[in-house]
Order: sequence, then C-alpha cells, then structure tokens
Amino acid sequence: DSIDPDTGLSNFEYDYAGFTTEFFHAIELTMDEISYKCLYGSSPIEREGLLYPEDSLRRYYSLPDVEPDAIIGVCDTKSTGIDYMVLPVMYHYGDDYYCVDTICDNNTDFGVQKRRLTDIILEHNMQQVEFESNAGGDRLADNVAEMVDKEGGRCNITSKATETNKETRILVNSDWVMKHVLFQDKSRYARKSDYGKFMELLTTYSSIGNP
Repeated sequence: DSIDPDTGLSNFEYDYAGFTTEFFHAIELTMDEISYKCLYGSSPIEREGLLYPEDSLRRYYSLPDVEPDAIIGVCDTKSTGIDYMVLPVMYHYGDDYYCVDTICDNNTDFGVQKRRLTDIILEHNMQQVEFESNAGGDRLADNVAEMVDKEGGRCNITSKATETNKETRILVNSDWVMKHVLFQDKSRYARKSDYGKFMELLTTYSSIGNP
C-alpha cells in the first residue's frame, strides 16, 4: 500500500526523495475510489459485476423540509473475523428512503456494540429497528432494547432469523436500493468515518468476486 493502513502515513516518504502523505491524499481526491485503490492501494477491484456502481447511486445534500413518515433501520449483526456490524438509519419519505447516518464497525467488544447501537437509536429517535437474529443478533437486540427503554427512548426493536445468506440478500435487493434509497453527497462525510466505510463497502461489492 502507498499509505500505511495503521498509521495513515506514506510508505514512500524518505529524507531526500519519495512521495509524501499529502501527495497521496491529493491524488486520492482527484480519482474515483476504485481507481485509487487499484493503482495506489494494492487492492484490485473488479469494475465488472459491481452491484452498486458509484455513478448509479442516488445522492442527496439536504433532507426534504418536512417530517419523515418514519425513521427505521435494519441491523446486520457482526459474526466473526473482519465482518462488520452495520445499522443504516433510514428517514422514510413517501417512496424514498434517505440514509442519514450509519454504524459500520468491526469492533468485537459486545459492550461497545450495545452502546453504539443504543446511542444512534436515541440520537435519531428511531421508531423501528429489526436485528438479524443470526450470529447472536437476538441477544444483542434484547440488550439494546433494554438500554434504549432505560434511557427514555421509544423504539420497537425486533429480531428476525434470515433464511438466505448475506450475498443472496444483497443480490436480491440491489435493484430496489438503487431506485429507492438516497445516500449523502460525498462532501458530507469523511472517508474514514462509519458512513465512509459503509459507502466503500457498498460501492466495491462485486457479484463476481467480493473485495
């Protein structure tokens, strides 16, 4: 990698020559994410087969100037390894769903997971959250529901077993997502934030070979 993933600094900056961290950051801003990762990140990604190409997603800069019909989310719980716990916060307006916030975190600490989920539900006054009950999601749902209730939140938190694997669900839902979901304009979030990580996972997901 051109940039060390742990330090965020250039691997090619030397006393008398080389490329600075600022150089690579400047290059990154001028290129789309896939091209940058292929050329400078040692992370080749197949453009063919991308389920959510960057230029096919609907984006928004500001929310409609009315109250949303509902504020909901579906939590994909973390299983093992580098898998992520993901909870997008969706503001529902008519036929559209605005993804205003998200957790995208591979932290294995159960206490941190509960705290982060509780905080985002309370912050957005979410009304309905469904947890995937596989991989202990039902226990996590019960714990979060208890914490939300104790802290004065009013959210209907449920859990549901999924009969299909994650890849199948993503494939089946991709067309609906591109038609009905709006994501923040890229200028509104930092690339290293949870929202940035979520969008990176989304836009580099391939039906041919997962990144």
